[in-house]
Amino acid sequence: MMLDKNPLRAALANGKTVYGAITGFASLDIVEMLGYGGCDFVIIDSEHGALGIETIHAMVAAARASGTTPIVRVGGPDPRQILQALDVGAFGIHVPTVSTRREAELAIQAARYYPLGRRGLHASIRAAQYGTIPPGDYMRWTNEEPLMLLAVENVEGVNNLSEILSVPGLDVLFIGPADLSHSLGIPFQFDHPRFIGTMTEIIERARAAGVIVGTNVSTPEQAARWLEQGVQLLTFVVNGVINRSLRAMLQSIQSAGKV
Repeated sequence: MMLDKNPLRAALANGKTVYGAITGFASLDIVEMLGYGGCDFVIIDSEHGALGIETIHAMVAAARASGTTPIVRVGGPDPRQILQALDVGAFGIHVPTVSTRREAELAIQAARYYPLGRRGLHASIRAAQYGTIPPGDYMRWTNEEPLMLLAVENVEGVNNLSEILSVPGLDVLFIGPADLSHSLGIPFQFDHPRFIGTMTEIIERARAAGVIVGTNVSTPEQAARWLEQGVQLLTFVVNGVINRSLRAMLQSIQSAGKV
């Protein structure tokens, strides 16, 4: 038996732009739809979603079965949450609101085995195929393949950006636009010059440090802007897609009835 390489890591390393969705719905069906629909990855959101580890376990399996890479967003740099997400087979961890070097270090150490980190070892977890993979092989895989996405989402994180970017093991710096705009005092004003300037500064500094940048978008125009700036990983939130599609469909049906 062999462990699969992380296709998302390989794509990013080859300079490809990757696209994924964030969902907090406790639904295997939505995860599978995202996979079959062509998403490169899905972020299973246990920060805002009402998801327990049993549900995350099933959603990770659904992602793998439908051909998309499962990433779990935890509530913070919590070693227990990160360990559990990796134990059930996540191929990446998304840590929100990383504002200091110490928080970045704690998150990465929680995801890696010695000598790179402090993750607790159990040889019979799902991610190690219930013990059929030799522990040494699984430990090497864990220290090489799962992606660490750390999110800068406030002014404190921007102020500490150089220190965060210097932490070994950071794979993707993810910019949370909604929280960042709120921290700047201009919530959801994504066209505001201060917001655009701050985003541009973060992207430029991360790329200069050799770190891949990701962010979330809600419109094609936002996607085009940040792709042009060099963002390599883009997400959208499933809730927004459903809401917009529902309203558009309802309006078109109602209009048809008035003809």
